Amino acid sequence: SQSIFRDRSIDSFNAITVVSPSQFLADRLKGSKLFGSFDCEVIKNCSDTKNYFYQDKEASRKQLGLPREKKIILFVADTLDYRRKGYAQLLEARHSLLDESTTLYTVGKHKSDRSNVGVVHLGSFDSEEKMSQAYAAADLLVVPSMMDNLPNTISEALCCGTPVVAFNTGGILEMIDLNCGVLCEPNVIALKESIDRSLKMDWDREKISEIGHRIFAEEKCVSKYLKVYLKV
Repeated sequence: SQSIFRDRSIDSFNAITVVSPSQFLADRLKGSKLFGSFDCEVIKNCSDTKNYFYQDKEASRKQLGLPREKKIILFVADTLDYRRKGYAQLLEARHSLLDESTTLYTVGKHKSDRSNVGVVHLGSFDSEEKMSQAYAAADLLVVPSMMDNLPNTISEALCCGTPVVAFNTGGILEMIDLNCGVLCEPNVIALKESIDRSLKMDWDREKISEIGHRIFAEEKCVSKYLKVYLKV
């Protein structure tokens, strides 16, 4: 079926340039029988920087009614059941922190996880303004994905000035450096240690927001796409 599709569709074009949002995905594209012979450009997905921008953490907590004195870890996913997102690993790491001042907040369409003490579900937000406030209110966004491409949650959190702890998998490696977060091996012990260390760090949240805007601004994305179209 691949050869039929290629003969009738792809080869009917004189030139094709494939755009990948991450080098991780682009590298896998090279081994594709369908697209491996075509040019590939890496252009990161952009974030809406008009909605995702630096906001004061205390003010954001007040807007959402969140406690000022707590350390807040944020986890964002539509469902807690999708094993690839790593919620089980995060939950185990959270329990091992043994710190009552730290609370895990979840955002998504899933139901509240009432079986676990220290986990609070905020529900799903119907506006980017509220989602932006949730990022800004958190001390950390944790993304323990076992495999992912270029998660929007990371780019949005960075644009809001929130540091990120994540597994060093997939395209996530291309999104985080020492100025804006911590990458760790995909296991519970490494995750726990990274969260613990990150909560004690004095992050420059305004600098993190600047990094996010510099990398994921819509203008930068559009400029790169224009260059591709002009080249083709």
